[in-house]
Amino acid sequence: MISDDQRPSPEDSDAYADWVESMREKAKLSSADEIKQRLEADFPEAIQGRWLDEMDPSDELLIRGSEFIKSGEPWPYLDKLLLTNDAGKIHLEIIFPENEEEGSSTSLFLMDDGALGYATWHEACTYLRPDA
Repeated sequence: MISDDQRPSPEDSDAYADWVESMREKAKLSSADEIKQRLEADFPEAIQGRWLDEMDPSDELLIRGSEFIKSGEPWPYLDKLLLTNDAGKIHLEIIFPENEEEGSSTSLFLMDDGALGYATWHEACTYLRPDA
């Protein structure tokens, strides 16, 4: 996954947004081998495991290694971009085939309270650990 130690603080929203856009552009220029490496790389350890939608516990998300499984079905993705992975804060962007057609991405955020935020341009929800 692409990451960069030159990342500005998310509190500086303009600089952070510019940096995120530069990382997206960098990812678009990746070779097939670089994309393959990102696809094979495991998701961060802190988000591995089983998650249930806060509003609809029948909606399950399972992150296992580099697999993304939603409602019992594997969701193949085209790429993933690790934007933040420090001090318990994680921000990932995942490109699913439908995202590529829309020109958008799906974001995962590990929040301060341990919940996992999931957001697309048309949907947002919060996932919790089943034992939390």
